[in-house]
This record gives sequence, C-alpha cells and structure tokens, in this order.
Amino acid sequence: MARLKPKPGRPKRSQPEAEPAKLYRVSEELRDWAGMLGAELATWPRVLSRPMFGLVSFYRGKKIFAALPRTRALTSPHSIIFKFHAENAATRKARRQLQTYPTAKWLSFELRAPEDLGTALQWLDLAYRMAR
Repeated sequence: MARLKPKPGRPKRSQPEAEPAKLYRVSEELRDWAGMLGAELATWPRVLSRPMFGLVSFYRGKKIFAALPRTRALTSPHSIIFKFHAENAATRKARRQLQTYPTAKWLSFELRAPEDLGTALQWLDLAYRMAR
C-alpha cells in the first residue's frame, strides 16, 4: 500500500488556538487622554502611527512600542499598552510595577485620573527609548 503524503500548506497544530483578545469600550474621557498622549508621541523623532483594532499603534522606525485606545482597550477600559524591546534596570522595575498583558511581552498602565498622564508619558518614553 502506498504511503499518503501530507498535503502542503498549514502544518498540524500542536496547541489549541488561543482565544481572541477581549476588547473593552473606552470612555470619552480616556479617548481624550489617549489623544493628548498620542499628540505628544507624534512629535517625537521617527515616530509613526497606524490604526489597529480600535487602537492607534505607535512605531519608532519599524518597531512598535505603544498602542493607545481610540475606541477599544485591551487589558481594561482604562489602559494603555506598551512594550520594551530591550532590558535594563528600569524595564525590570517596570515589569514588577505594571500589569503584564499575556501576549507579546506587552505591559499595561491604567489611566484613572488626569494626574496619571505624566506617569504614562514616563513609561511611553522608556518604551520609545528601548525601541532602537
């Protein structure tokens, strides 16, 4: 009897498919705050932005370093997300202080009051600097 060859194309999956990420609706207030943060990021050198699933993603060159909510947020209705492309003492400290998003080494920060915008900018600046 002849052996059947597997069809070319998709390989067999060894792990079950992950559930799609839950997207939360954001408040008008958070949209305003995210818009202010995005306007600041747009002034930084080599930063580009693109829409992404109800968020706006920010890149330094070809590396994505942040995503701000436009109509949706990922970890909670009050969160922004960012990622570090390198590790140092500051990024290790951030990982201990912030909520980790389960995929792709993203971290999230909760914006609950206007006073949180300064801290958010500090985290976004660190993510930007690590995206070289």
